Amino acid sequence: MHLLVKNRDELSEHITVTADFNFEIIEPYIKKVQMGEASRIFGSNFISTLANRHCQDNPSPVLTNEEITIIDVLASYIS
Repeated sequence: MHLLVKNRDELSEHITVTADFNFEIIEPYIKKVQMGEASRIFGSNFISTLANRHCQDNPSPVLTNEEITIIDVLASYIS
C-alpha cells in the first residue's frame, strides 16, 4: 500500500512531531484510515466491481489502459 503520509518528515508537514516520534507506531492506523477513506469516497461496490473486472481473464468490454491504471492505483491504496 502506498501511504499518503509515508514517514515522520512528511507527517511533520501537517502536525508538530518531536524528534523522538516513532512513525511506525501510527503507520497501521494511517493505513486503516486511508483504506476507510477510499471505500467511503468510491464505495465498496465500485471498488469490488473494478477488482472483479480486473481479475477476469476476458473482461467484456475489454479494459482500457486508463481503466487498468485507475484500478492499479486504487488497489495500491486499499490492499
